[in-house]
Amino acid sequence: MAEQGKKVNVDKLLLLADDMVKVLNTKKEGDVLVQTCDSAITIMSTFLSSSHDVHASIEDCLKKVDACKRNVEKVKSESVPDDELVRIQKVLEEMNKVEESLLQELR
Repeated sequence: MAEQGKKVNVDKLLLLADDMVKVLNTKKEGDVLVQTCDSAITIMSTFLSSSHDVHASIEDCLKKVDACKRNVEKVKSESVPDDELVRIQKVLEEMNKVEESLLQELR
């Protein structure tokens, strides 16, 4: 389907080129057309280069985002859930109470 869209644009471009050739009467106008075409080619080349650079930059950003997501998941899997921390804290408090009571008995 994309090929068909490109073909239509090429056909329109060819029709436009034919019309321009009919209009051009002197060598001077032909030289201007050649310069314009050369400029268009230069602009297209610059655009393609920039487009490639932007695409590479986007790919690099996506890789970094994926790496960050993996790191977040890794940290999540290694961390202790809040309810587990609360349970451990309670056990620790109980152990401290027992220790205090034992220390008092020893005195």
